[in-house]
Amino acid sequence: MGITRAQVANISELAEWMQSNAVPNIFKAVTYADSVLTATDADDNVALEIKAGTATNNQGYLKAYRASGNSVDIQIMKFPHDGTNIDIIGCDNGFIVDCDVTIYNSGSGMAVQRAFAFLCSNTNNDEPAVVFPAQTSSTANAQYTTGLQHVAFGDSATMSTTTTFTPETAQQTCMTPFITNADVGNVSYTPNARYLVAHSSYASGIGKLLLGTDTWITNGYWAIKDGGAT
Repeated sequence: MGITRAQVANISELAEWMQSNAVPNIFKAVTYADSVLTATDADDNVALEIKAGTATNNQGYLKAYRASGNSVDIQIMKFPHDGTNIDIIGCDNGFIVDCDVTIYNSGSGMAVQRAFAFLCSNTNNDEPAVVFPAQTSSTANAQYTTGLQHVAFGDSATMSTTTTFTPETAQQTCMTPFITNADVGNVSYTPNARYLVAHSSYASGIGKLLLGTDTWITNGYWAIKDGGAT
């Protein structure tokens, strides 16, 4: 597939992009019906659902499934926020999405605009892993570094831990794979998707990152190795 960039206006167009660029390398199928994007794994299990929602209710969501009917969720009023687009970068080993969403702020009782991001890449067990923040924040770039959920089908049905890291601006780049909450005795991590614990250019935004002879797609804080790299 190579590296591809796109900007889409809504969840329906995101589903179309995923059908063309994330099937069958990440998901077996991606569908869109009744305002819900549904993506399945190789065994036809629902791995990811995204509901677009509206700016006047609190019924939108992103759900990453660890078992049938058992998901880790984030509630979102509107995906994306009205008047904004969804930015995507993808390669054979996965994709990264950046956008703004509308969420309900219980403190103010108002709908507010927040930055949001998620990543999809296969685990060592060939299950699609979904990485996303457990909640949105008004703090700049917190969606990349704070309370990151990491979910794959087959994970523990009860344990849900998150990853938080403090970015270190450094002259070297250091990457760490995402793990998912595998059951005791199992191992589940993303061999081709990493978070950048040290980096010289966190503000680079969506683009390519060259490390030695390897090419990665990145949003400045997360990276996925291009499938054409060795």
